[in-house]
Amino acid sequence: MKSDSENRESRKVFTEPVRRPDHIASYFRREWKTLLIVAVSGTLFNMGQSLCAIRQGALVDAIAGGQGIFVASCIFLLTVLAVQLLRLAKRYYVRRFANAADISMRMMVYNHIIHEDYRSLRKENSGQVMTRALGDVDRTVEGMRKVTTEVFDTGVLLCTYFVTMMGYSVKCTLLSVIPVPFALLAARFLKVYVEKYNRKARDMNAKVAQSSLDSVRNSLLYRVTGSAGRVAARYEEELAELEADETAAGILENSMQPVYNAITLCGALTVIFYGGRLVLGGSWTVGAFTAYLTIYLAFALKVAKVSKLFNSYQKAKVSWARVKPYLTGWKEEKEDSGEGKAAPDGVSLAASDHIRSLGLPTSITLMCRDVSVTGEGKRDLLAPVSFAGRKGQIIGITGPVGCGKSLLGLALAGLGDYKGSIKVEGHELSILSGQEKTKLISYMGHDPQLANLSLKDNILLGRPSVPGRLREVLEDVCLDRDLLDSSLSEGIPEEKTGQPDIEELAQKRLSGSGGKALSGGQRARIACARALYAHSPLIILDEPFANVDKDTEAKMIEGLIRHHQDSVIVIISHRMKVFEKANLILMIEDTGFVKTGSHEELMKESKRYRDSFTMQNADAEKNAGGESHEDAE
Repeated sequence: MKSDSENRESRKVFTEPVRRPDHIASYFRREWKTLLIVAVSGTLFNMGQSLCAIRQGALVDAIAGGQGIFVASCIFLLTVLAVQLLRLAKRYYVRRFANAADISMRMMVYNHIIHEDYRSLRKENSGQVMTRALGDVDRTVEGMRKVTTEVFDTGVLLCTYFVTMMGYSVKCTLLSVIPVPFALLAARFLKVYVEKYNRKARDMNAKVAQSSLDSVRNSLLYRVTGSAGRVAARYEEELAELEADETAAGILENSMQPVYNAITLCGALTVIFYGGRLVLGGSWTVGAFTAYLTIYLAFALKVAKVSKLFNSYQKAKVSWARVKPYLTGWKEEKEDSGEGKAAPDGVSLAASDHIRSLGLPTSITLMCRDVSVTGEGKRDLLAPVSFAGRKGQIIGITGPVGCGKSLLGLALAGLGDYKGSIKVEGHELSILSGQEKTKLISYMGHDPQLANLSLKDNILLGRPSVPGRLREVLEDVCLDRDLLDSSLSEGIPEEKTGQPDIEELAQKRLSGSGGKALSGGQRARIACARALYAHSPLIILDEPFANVDKDTEAKMIEGLIRHHQDSVIVIISHRMKVFEKANLILMIEDTGFVKTGSHEELMKESKRYRDSFTMQNADAEKNAGGESHEDAE
């Protein structure tokens, strides 16, 4: 079991952010205690390596002289044992350092992704994110571990070996190390190519990861369109290219090791020739020659590893450059605001005089003044619009594809940029923290974004369970009947057991990865139930009726009106039947001009609204005799 101090150190990794996380030295400073142990044990270990060779030479001399063999053997074995114990301690604490650095860096990357601007995050390539957040962090930390290890196993050890050899013979040592600079120059020359091919392999790895995600997401589409073969062929080509790139990078990094060894070991000829003369001349004993040759061979092989270390450093450098943009600092959510608590700009959110100073009626929950949103080219997608909403009201937003209605929904949820002023219960969204926004606003995007959890867990997402609340929202989105029907189809006898508990069924039913175990309409309704569960003052629903039949849509509208009188509900939809029940509708025209009014007013004043509503009604009447169903994906 871990000690209390070890547990405290482990918790610190998760709870205390890294200062200046985009500086790699910060991760070393964070674990200075561990690295101090590494430094002590590593230095003693490296000094012991030379001592082992010296004791080996003493043993050879004892054997040659026929005296003190037992004592020399015991001293040699005890020296080796002590040195290896020091090596064990050094490696254990180096691994502890690497694990802590890996966790800290992953937490910083995760924090960046969680708090990144929603519109920017949607532009991210999923394969690139996976490569940076998973692969590049591991490679960077592995590079840090290798550097930390080799500083002692190579740097300090080389110095120890060199000093020991100089103690035996200055001339022999200086002559034997002449090949060393040539090995280092070879490694220096190759580092440019190592960096180039490693970067190419990383980029190709990200591309393959993205192709894998696309294949999973669109597998059904590829099959029904006959494109599966072409997609598979393209994927095989990408894998072949990835293999070639990784092979090229691996060859340069690993296969050159024998070349480095051959260059540095050329100095062994000098040791044999010059050392042999010293033995014959009586300056060295056979044991001294053996110790010197052993130390030199270890020295030469370590020099070759310095060359390899340079290449490993270049590989880690590429990964660090890729992951560094994700290490931008720690963003922490504010807790619930209380009396005197300030928003990021210092404005008190709880003070009643702040609310009164706005001059707003207390019944107004949502107030928008001259609000507009921008598209990709920073062009305003819609003309500034002003409107307000009170509890119990439904506000509808509709318009043609690409008009900005979803971006307006993101702005109202505090997830996107906007111009003008948006206040929820008197609080300007731009000054609220993310945690404060979640207390005021619930949002359902047009992408359901389901985790591989049960339906219940997908709705709650870790929030406390309120008795009866889950059943209520499942009924609001008409999923209660789906769960009951699926339980009967699985053989649960309703007449013997009584009607199964809806919440238990929701806990047992799994959504699958990305919601693949559900139909398109069920995925949308789970996301809608998630937004409704919080019972926030402002609820924003983007296409909540996607892929549901007209009867289900009508029941969902009734549930929204009946159970959410304490909220303002903003519904973004191209299906306009719901707008008959809306208190206010925003119709975004092709020109970007926004017409506002009730359903009756827009039927008179907006040709586009009137034509769209009439056409949808005509299609509904035409299909009235057909089978009502929910579109499955």
